[in-house]
Amino acid sequence: MISLGCTMEISRIKAHIMKPKGVVIAMLAQFGLMPLTAFTLAKLFQLGTSEAMAVLVCGCCPAGVLSNVLSFAFRGDMNLSIVMTTCCTLAALGMMPLLLFIYCRGFTDLSAVPYGNVVLALFLTLLPCAFGIYIKYRIPQYSKLVTRVGLSVMLVCLIVFAVLIGILLGEAVLTVGAPRLVATAALMPLIGYGLGYVLSLLFFRHDGA
Repeated sequence: MISLGCTMEISRIKAHIMKPKGVVIAMLAQFGLMPLTAFTLAKLFQLGTSEAMAVLVCGCCPAGVLSNVLSFAFRGDMNLSIVMTTCCTLAALGMMPLLLFIYCRGFTDLSAVPYGNVVLALFLTLLPCAFGIYIKYRIPQYSKLVTRVGLSVMLVCLIVFAVLIGILLGEAVLTVGAPRLVATAALMPLIGYGLGYVLSLLFFRHDGA
């Protein structure tokens, strides 16, 4: 995240905050489309109570660091990505229990809301990015080096993590996980990406009309 912070600009961050169209799209997608997608898939595949609850919690959770990494990998606007992640993470502290209450029809066990993880994700996003911005503005000659090294290390860590997960849990997931649960886990992010893209197109088309 420090390396991602080195790609950010304070002026562009302020611009996204002053004109929060991108943030609005993110909020609608994160707290409107994703929980609805999770709920629909849980009903469609007739998941059990515990399975449906797990899917709903995932659908209501804010985007994490991986979304920022993907934004950078696909040459997206890192300033907008970090602003959206920060706003969605803050909003999730209130929106997650509300959405779980709505979709679970009276669900009141708020211990299912991972408040600690949400706050931790917020700090793990903001603090390294702030340090990266500091490097860019105070010692800009090192910002590109930090970005390259940081992203290389992050890429290696992601590959190692994916391989370890595949080795340690791959067989267990295929053995224990029900096909409908695996299908739900595979479809939910794909549908989310698709709906988010369509929502963005609608916003920009309306803006240009």
